Amino acid sequence: MLLIALSSALEANMAAGNDDALIGQKYEIVGELYAQRVAEDLNSRVVSFISLVPLQLTGPEIISRQLVPTGSILTIVEKAPKRLFAFLYPDRYIVRVNTIDAPAEIPIVIGLSRGIEGQSTALNPLIFKPLSDSSVLPATLTAISSRSPNQINMMRSCNALLLEKIVEGAAWVIGTA
Repeated sequence: MLLIALSSALEANMAAGNDDALIGQKYEIVGELYAQRVAEDLNSRVVSFISLVPLQLTGPEIISRQLVPTGSILTIVEKAPKRLFAFLYPDRYIVRVNTIDAPAEIPIVIGLSRGIEGQSTALNPLIFKPLSDSSVLPATLTAISSRSPNQINMMRSCNALLLEKIVEGAAWVIGTA
């Protein structure tokens, strides 16, 4: 119970604002981005989802990889379902890309990590160019950009300390400490 309460607090601290703020946003792909077809079951090697990353990752779970053409349009559709121990993972979104032809049952997912995330914007401006006017951008994105680097570093330090305490508490509850 304590773990659940603390993890909710951590998620609230780490969130840049309202998750719904990104829903519906459109971006033009202006940098290097790869669409990797990923299998969760290594025995069947059936594609479970497509992951968008700026890195050429390898591993047995990656079935194939293709470069997303520059100029493609990415639309954020919805927040991806939560994972177990969600506070350990970056926020993920289901997206649509006009140049990726994926079956309806295979989601295209983007995680706000590994270079996808921006510093003062939701997504890395070296890869993604917003297609909306800056005056229409969500207020949460504007609020993030107004924070100083010291404020951001202090928030990261507090989140890291809180995460450490959560893991210690979980280990104690499970009996592995």
